[in-house]
Amino acid sequence: MALMVMMQTISAGIKGAIPTKNAQGIDLNAKEYLAKIEENFKSSSKTYASTLIMKLVGSQYNGQSGIREHILNMCDMANRLKEMQMEISEGFLVHFIMTSLPQQYAAFKINYNTNKTVWSISELISYCVEEEERLKTEKMKDVVNMVGNLSISGTPKNQHESGSSKQGQRKYKKTGNKNFGPKNNNNKFKRHQTKGGKMLCSFCDSPKHLQKACPGFKEWLKEQGIPYDPNYKKGGAKPKSG
Repeated sequence: MALMVMMQTISAGIKGAIPTKNAQGIDLNAKEYLAKIEENFKSSSKTYASTLIMKLVGSQYNGQSGIREHILNMCDMANRLKEMQMEISEGFLVHFIMTSLPQQYAAFKINYNTNKTVWSISELISYCVEEEERLKTEKMKDVVNMVGNLSISGTPKNQHESGSSKQGQRKYKKTGNKNFGPKNNNNKFKRHQTKGGKMLCSFCDSPKHLQKACPGFKEWLKEQGIPYDPNYKKGGAKPKSG
C-alpha cells in the first residue's frame, strides 16, 4: 500500500526511470524503492556538482554587473558545493575570485599576490569595490582629458563660423574667373599706361576705354561682390562696408 501511494505521487518521467523490481525479479517494498530513488538522485547530484565546479573555475567578471554581485555569485556556487560534501576553503575561493578579474585589475592582483596576508571574503568584497570605484574615477578623468586635448589641438570653438568661412573660401574659388582680374602678379590694379599716346585700360590694357568703363572689370567686380563706384580713386572699386 505504501509503495502504491509513493508511485502515485511521483511524476511519470521520474517514475519510469526507477526500477520496481530487484535483480531477482522480485517486487521492491517501499523502503527498497526509496533507496533506488536515492541512488538515482545521487548520480544527478554528481553531475550537478561537476557543472558547478566548471562554472566556478571558468567565471570571469565582465564589468557589466557590479563586482560585489560577481563575488557573491561565486560564493553562492561554493556554498552549494559545500552542501554536497564538496567544500572549498575560503582561501581557495579567494584565489578563484582573483583569477576571475579582468586585465584592468592587474595591479590590484599583483598587490594581493605580494601581500602575505590572506583576505577573507568580506575583506575581498570591500577591497574590490574600492578598486572598482577607483578605476571608474580614473576612466572618467581620461575622458575629460581627451576632450580637453581635442579642444586645444585646433578644433574650432565656433563650428558654425569656421564652416561659414570655409564655405566662403570655396565660393570665392568657384566663382573666380581666370579671364578677369588684375593682370600683374601682385594682384593690384595698375596705374594708367599709354601706348602710342593713348591711355590704356588698367584692367585689360585695351586702348578703347579706361578701367572705369571696362566691361570685363565691371563683370569681375560683380563676381567678387564689390559694388561698382566710378568715382573711386584706386581702380574704380569700393569694397562693401562692414
